[in-house]
Amino acid sequence: MTLPIDSITGDPQLPDGAATLVHPDTDLSAAITAALQELDGADWYDLSSRALELSRTAVSELGHEDPISLVYGVCLDSSATDPEALLTEVRLAGAYRVDAEENQVTFSHLDPALDEFAYLIVVTGDDDAFESGAGVASRDEYRTAIVRRQLMQTMLLKRDEQEDKATVINDMLPVLVAGAQLDESG
Repeated sequence: MTLPIDSITGDPQLPDGAATLVHPDTDLSAAITAALQELDGADWYDLSSRALELSRTAVSELGHEDPISLVYGVCLDSSATDPEALLTEVRLAGAYRVDAEENQVTFSHLDPALDEFAYLIVVTGDDDAFESGAGVASRDEYRTAIVRRQLMQTMLLKRDEQEDKATVINDMLPVLVAGAQLDESG
């Protein structure tokens, strides 16, 4: 699937319910960060094993010409009382690259059930955690990249909240716009 870059700039069309994904809640972000940091290796594997397999394939399909973005969707148990029980699943919501020469966004993966995610985390394929590249990365390398991004995102959300600014996570917009187009066509 491809999208013209113009569809994600200006006034993008987003799926219903996407406002909470584009403008994440600071407390929720902090809770997800804590949960990710407290997971042991076996629990991380249980939550994310399919997503990481898809990530490797998606990266390989996109090639290495342009930077790749991997968007992970987090499913939550809102009744959970401790951080470890909060996360129920981590899935690959989408994988894309922006091709400036062709003026388009190219996807190698897009989860059609974006409405199931309570939160999105975007990791770039060139993150330093991927020692040999995202296409062959280990689950620990993916976890490091995801946790690092989540720590940074939570810090920025807290800063913006203190300064009374609304934070928009722009690098997840291509997946949301593509999801809206899937909703319209399906």
